[in-house]
Amino acid sequence: MRNSVLVFLLLLLISPLAARSQAEDNIWAFGFNVALDLNSGSPVELSGFMTAANEGTAAISDSDGNLLFYSAGQQAWNKDHELMPNGTGILGHSGSGTQSVVISKYPGSDSLYYLFTLENYENIPWSTIGYLRYNIIDMSLDGGLGDVITTEKNIVLDSFMGEKMVVVNDDGCGYWLVTYNYSENTYHSYRITEDGIAPPVISYGENPCGIIGEIKISPDRSKIVNAGDFESNIEIASFDVSTGEVSDFIVVNQVMPYGVGFSPNSEVLYINSEMSQLYQYDLTGYPDATTIAASEYTVSSSAGISTLRLATNGKIYSVNFNNTSIEVIHDPNELGADCDFEASALMLSSGSVWIGIGASIPVNENADITIGEIYDTLACYQDSMVLAAPLGYPVYVWDDGSSSFERTIYGSGTYWVRYGSVCIQTVDTYYIDMPDSNISVHNNDTVVCIGSVVDLIADDVEGYVYEWMPSEGIADPASPVTTIEATESRTVTLKVNYPGCDPFYRSFYMEVKEVPVVEMPASTTICLGKGHEVHPYIPGADEDYSYSWVPAAGVSDPSSKDVILSPELTTTYYLTVNSGAEDCDVVDSIRISVIPNSIDLVNNDTSLCSGISIPVSVEGHPLFTYYWAPEEGIADPHQANSSITPEASGWVTITASREGCDDMTDSFYIDLQPVPEVNAGPDDTICGGVPYQLFAGVIPDDYEFYTYEWTPSTFLSDGGVKNPWFTSYTASEELILEVRTPIGCSSRDTVLLTVVPKRSVLLNVTDTGYCPPGMVHLEASNADSYVWIPGTGLSDDSISNPVANPDESVEYMVIGYTEGCMDTQYVNVSVYPNASLYMPDSVKIYPGEAYEMDVASNASYYSWYPPEGLSDVNIANPWASPYVRTRYFVTATTEHGCTLTDSIDIVVDNGYVFEVPNAFVPGNGFSKNGIFRILKRGEVRLARFEVYDRWGVKVFETSDIEEGWDGRYDGKLSRWGCMYISLKGSLPTDRKFISRVM
Repeated sequence: MRNSVLVFLLLLLISPLAARSQAEDNIWAFGFNVALDLNSGSPVELSGFMTAANEGTAAISDSDGNLLFYSAGQQAWNKDHELMPNGTGILGHSGSGTQSVVISKYPGSDSLYYLFTLENYENIPWSTIGYLRYNIIDMSLDGGLGDVITTEKNIVLDSFMGEKMVVVNDDGCGYWLVTYNYSENTYHSYRITEDGIAPPVISYGENPCGIIGEIKISPDRSKIVNAGDFESNIEIASFDVSTGEVSDFIVVNQVMPYGVGFSPNSEVLYINSEMSQLYQYDLTGYPDATTIAASEYTVSSSAGISTLRLATNGKIYSVNFNNTSIEVIHDPNELGADCDFEASALMLSSGSVWIGIGASIPVNENADITIGEIYDTLACYQDSMVLAAPLGYPVYVWDDGSSSFERTIYGSGTYWVRYGSVCIQTVDTYYIDMPDSNISVHNNDTVVCIGSVVDLIADDVEGYVYEWMPSEGIADPASPVTTIEATESRTVTLKVNYPGCDPFYRSFYMEVKEVPVVEMPASTTICLGKGHEVHPYIPGADEDYSYSWVPAAGVSDPSSKDVILSPELTTTYYLTVNSGAEDCDVVDSIRISVIPNSIDLVNNDTSLCSGISIPVSVEGHPLFTYYWAPEEGIADPHQANSSITPEASGWVTITASREGCDDMTDSFYIDLQPVPEVNAGPDDTICGGVPYQLFAGVIPDDYEFYTYEWTPSTFLSDGGVKNPWFTSYTASEELILEVRTPIGCSSRDTVLLTVVPKRSVLLNVTDTGYCPPGMVHLEASNADSYVWIPGTGLSDDSISNPVANPDESVEYMVIGYTEGCMDTQYVNVSVYPNASLYMPDSVKIYPGEAYEMDVASNASYYSWYPPEGLSDVNIANPWASPYVRTRYFVTATTEHGCTLTDSIDIVVDNGYVFEVPNAFVPGNGFSKNGIFRILKRGEVRLARFEVYDRWGVKVFETSDIEEGWDGRYDGKLSRWGCMYISLKGSLPTDRKFISRVM
């Protein structure tokens, strides 16, 4: 029986490998964002792929057909179509390389893969020498999405390689990578094993096949075909899968062959050419080249240039050049038309294709597995156990996928390990029986009521023997699940035994409680708000007893035995007593009757006029006695319902009493308001327009809340105050005063005011002023008599028209009296300052000169006369330039019109002043001696002014009498010493002068 099980296990290990050996090649990525899924047996279009290449792409999936990664030669994308972190910078073809990308598994590893790259024709041999490189991708990196190992990137294997390479299974557990050296026409076969990539096996071809075109190895790995595109050669040879050697070459000529494909039975060859021809050849005649060439059959003349790819469903697929259709050979094992070629088998809904359909993925699962040891072990009550395989082997695979030589297990079961080399492995089997000591009794220490039936519950596990101890009162002592009757406190123990192992024990303690006895005090009556102490008698009560009063409202502590009960209503209280076990309860009760402690005063706060009576009333329990206070004004202070005639404002209080209860009181306030006695004041005669204050009298006068209303209020300052002001110019008025309290207790009185009409004093002059020693005439009218205040500066202060001549500005008030009434007016009399004017009596000037008048004055306006020789006659300081002696008069006027006149004589001297300095300081232009010039006044004219140094050199000359010499010659200061001066000109007497001075 064990051997049968081992055979079954071995089948489980081997058969799934065979069943899914091709799933790694079921997702293709090629062209421009095109991908196909063949996991269902038929191609299904996928989206989201990132390839953008004419040819030269590859993709690989896991053993279940789930995409792992793909490449177009210079990048590596993960299954989420994102670039791997180190997936850029791969050195490969640049978008057009026939078979420039292939992928292979790394033998002996579940996570490592080779990515091989070649370069493309466009760069070979002009910018490169056709490198063959590899990269290693580790799918355990980047959280299981995979990444290119940094130290295993762009590793050069060989050079002078074209665009063609292919990977197939070797005769062991590895692979052959076969490439073609276009320079030497040699085949390079690299064996890929768990130890890495071996040096190439080199075989020399006999027919040049160049850089472009596919190279393929037949499914039975016996033949190899190389399409030489530009060379128009199809080289067919034998392939030795055990050595990687290529031999027995023949050639079939065809115009520009490109794509190569084998039928699944390896007997039919398909060639696609750049002339859009798809050919079929029968290879059963190999190695006779003539026979093979004669078997040529044209499958299609419009297939389009394309690589060919044998799918896991046994069909060969290709693309239609620069189109969106996929072509298929449905039965490639059949010759002639029976191969069933379909030109547009699948139309792509997105993306586009060029000439490449991607590289196939080989999977080698050729491990030789033998049956090893069988272990049968009983491990008593262990939580875990370590299983160990023999040491010293490179490969270990346990049934859970772990790869260490040992494994920790945590329970019973059948376990196996496969160990050895990649290709030769042994399977050992372990039957482990690990009985669990963690069987639990699900009863904790407990307290129960006497007579209760308690469930005993333990884990019911097959193969164990159970025994409950002691067995008294237990329904079935041998069952893991049973019951026990609680008759006394004791420890209950479960003995558990597994055959072949020592027993172990589980126990718990069961405490049994008696039903309690309660004696409750008698029911009673209390006043509301009072409490009643209750002390039930409970014999045998201890700390395990618990108590619960219901309802809890009004109970001092609902979980205590002794309590104070203070209900708001008559209540029956129930006490539940438990002795410490479930359902070990007894209930007793007590009734507490409650007398309410509230009264309801019917009266609210109120206001009354003095002398009014009102009823007083209270609602309350009839057992209470009542008392109204204060008694003054109460008809009967000891009745709940009575009446009151208050004598003053104040609180009225009702008190309800009962023995054993707190007194209850309530009160209301009576605002007693007086009925006022009013005197509006005596009748009177008043002056029109003069405010007159009314003074009213009210008794009692100490009440603060009177309101006053005078009517009519037309001439009153405020008709709502006690003592308003009355002002009327002509009309007499009878006024009514009504005085009220807030609730309307009121009375009224009248007063007559006779008004003497007002006569306003008329002032016949406005504010004015004068310049001293002047005066002002004042005049008032429309009154019988007058008084001027102040009297200062007035000719008479008691007449209507005095003359005012004050020394300084004054505001005068005039009072006019008519029939005992007066009126006032005001006028300002200003005294203005006189004009001042200061200037010289005379000044002298020479002909041609002008003098600016030097006037000091407080005036604002000026007038000069005569105007001849003046620059302006209306300003303070005009320029004067008369030809003859002239006296000028100026009149100055202040802003208030005060004036003053003065004069000045301008004397014109017809002589002249003409002087030449005898020395000066050269270069000191800021000094009066720093410029050598002619000093003159009057009309002196200059014809020439020349200066010579002592050697006779002219250092300065001018004809402008105002210009002088600064002592410089040619920009430099002249030396100190004697100078010669030459002058020529004329004087006012028309006398010419010529002078030379040294």
